Amino acid sequence: KLTYDYKGKDFYKDGIGEMQLKMVIDGDTAHFYPVVTTTSDEPVKSRYYGIDTPESTGKIQPYGHAASEFNKEKLLNASTNGTIGVSTPNGLTNEQIANGANPYVLPSPDSTGSRYVSLVWINETKKNANYDELILLNLWIVQGGYSWVKAVGDIPEYAPTFYQAEQQAKDLKLVLFSGVDDPDMPTGDYVLANLLEM
Repeated sequence: KLTYDYKGKDFYKDGIGEMQLKMVIDGDTAHFYPVVTTTSDEPVKSRYYGIDTPESTGKIQPYGHAASEFNKEKLLNASTNGTIGVSTPNGLTNEQIANGANPYVLPSPDSTGSRYVSLVWINETKKNANYDELILLNLWIVQGGYSWVKAVGDIPEYAPTFYQAEQQAKDLKLVLFSGVDDPDMPTGDYVLANLLEM
């Protein structure tokens, strides 16, 4: 659960803030409109931190569509009936924050220069939920077997939980770890095409 308040915060200035859903891109990427826009009203293009779902846009990978649909379902529920918050991974432990460290870290773009590596916090059923009523969607995606864990060093308090969630998904043989071919994966002959060449 989120351990510090997001209400009234500006993501671009504070590294955390309430969001409205703009669009879901795939299993680990979505775009949001910040609710508080004191510094910028540009959409937050969020690449979820600590996870790596199979691709479902451009190059299609097994279970990419399933991961995208899971992410979309949760975000649409939270957007319609609940609350969405987005924060940067802060690299701080709860103990450091309790000892006075600033929990808010300014967002910085990822290697593409246009997306922000983010933690996405949701409550699917309660509007204006308190911060401790939001849960981490990134982790939920891993626990459901839709993603592998990837580079969680900047969230030391959560890193062991991410690996435990991945192990649980493996033990339960969920989705990616099921050993079953993806029923939604296209089969047969196909040709990779580039729209610029058509």
